[in-house]
Amino acid sequence: MKRVMILVAVMSVLLFSQLAFAQTFKITPLQAYTTPTNSEVPHAWWQFNEEYYLRALFTVRGTGSYYARIKVTDVKTGYFIRLPKEGPLVATDGAEQIPHTSGALSAEPLSGVDPKLPRQLMLTYEFREIRPGATWKGVSTKVWYYEP
Repeated sequence: MKRVMILVAVMSVLLFSQLAFAQTFKITPLQAYTTPTNSEVPHAWWQFNEEYYLRALFTVRGTGSYYARIKVTDVKTGYFIRLPKEGPLVATDGAEQIPHTSGALSAEPLSGVDPKLPRQLMLTYEFREIRPGATWKGVSTKVWYYEP
């Protein structure tokens, strides 16, 4: 019985010491939205040849690094492009919502989109934690793309 108690005590110490030092890093997507470069107000439209930012809100548990990228999809045709990834970016523990701006978006990379406007586009902010086995996750918003 004494050996069993010692074993239980040792296992408990090892278990709790690992939990105390273990640091998990997890990002949970909440929302994505676009804003003109001169405003913080979200817009559901995207005007031809004008720059916009794609912003994302997400929660962070733990501290760590991640990569981010943007995917633009033409909803009708399914044609999509991915802009180059950014990073590594650093996220800090305890943040409830982190607004992240990923570069200025303009009409130039959308040459594959059907020229008949207006078009509905799906903008996806994707991110991947820098750890073994991590996969890309994303949060999306739909916008109307038109020419003035």
